[in-house]
Amino acid sequence: MVTRTRLAMTYGMVDAALFGVGAVLVLTLAAQEQWKYLLPLVITAAFILAARIAWARCPFSARRAALPRPLTTLRQASSDLSCRSR
Repeated sequence: MVTRTRLAMTYGMVDAALFGVGAVLVLTLAAQEQWKYLLPLVITAAFILAARIAWARCPFSARRAALPRPLTTLRQASSDLSCRSR
């Protein structure tokens, strides 16, 4: 379940980035009549490529989340947050 959640979150971010970059490139570089045909191509390509990139990226985020973290006690955490100096 956690892997599916990470995959869904990663897919959304990758899809948004690919679509944004592609749309900006098409709208700035294409002639006035070509964007009507190139923008649907960018949308489809971003949709397909984002799934592959997210699938390849997901194990790295799972491995990063599995790294051991140092444990702190409640007293250490509260002393780090307090404004008083001892």
